[in-house]
Amino acid sequence: MADCKAFISPKELAQAIGVSESSLKRWADEGLVECQRTAGGHRRIPVQEAVRFIRTFHHRLEDPGMLGLPALPVEDGDAAFDQALVAGDACIARAILIRRYLAGESLAALGDGPVRGCLARVGELWKHGDDGIAVEHLATATCLQAVEAVRALVPEPCDEAPVAVGTTPAGDPYLIPTLLAAGVLRENGFRAINLGPDLPLSAFISTAERLRPTALWLSCSGTGPQAPRVPQDIARLCDAAARLDATVVVGGRALDPATLPVRPNLHHVRSLGELAAFARGRTAR
Repeated sequence: MADCKAFISPKELAQAIGVSESSLKRWADEGLVECQRTAGGHRRIPVQEAVRFIRTFHHRLEDPGMLGLPALPVEDGDAAFDQALVAGDACIARAILIRRYLAGESLAALGDGPVRGCLARVGELWKHGDDGIAVEHLATATCLQAVEAVRALVPEPCDEAPVAVGTTPAGDPYLIPTLLAAGVLRENGFRAINLGPDLPLSAFISTAERLRPTALWLSCSGTGPQAPRVPQDIARLCDAAARLDATVVVGGRALDPATLPVRPNLHHVRSLGELAAFARGRTAR
């Protein structure tokens, strides 16, 4: 994979999407793509802005190398993504998700679609012996790299954007769900701070009290010994969030909605798409 760039020139973006440099400069003059100026007066385009422009105006990416992105595979369906993860081919896995993101799919759609589907399938491989466990670990690590590559292309929200902070419960080691939650919130206007997995509740609450976010998320995927106490932890988290006038958003395969506490500031989501809808509703106010 080519090294990811921070900025590109109008010529490079024009070559990336197969148009003339003069057309690209005209679009910049019209404000369709935002440019910055160097000390010498040359235009430079942040890669995240180039990605936004490509997605917004449905341009086909002809030369991804101009943006420092991997070559795009011919086949980018769910089966090809599965094969890349099982083979541990991080370059192909990244390229598939990036291609679909540039074509207009949201990070929420990618998470609810190929990422969730593949991880669910490889998650059953442990039943077939040690080889299956090894494949599952390899596929998960490869998927994590692919998700991080797409999340890096999501533009940073403005400094005035609402803040969200999130993690997984203590004893829950799953990195990808909380990483996806952070990316989806960022994609929909939040400044999302992902504290990673397996965080003690007391540490989560103290961090929230320091950062004073608008929303707290808890991604619950683990089904180990800690799972039965998660509803109690959610109740305590809601009480702490109420003092901050914040909303608690919870989701994940390990949650049983019937066990969730009844709190006015608790919002349960069943998918990343529902998380995106929650975020849009809050940032549109």
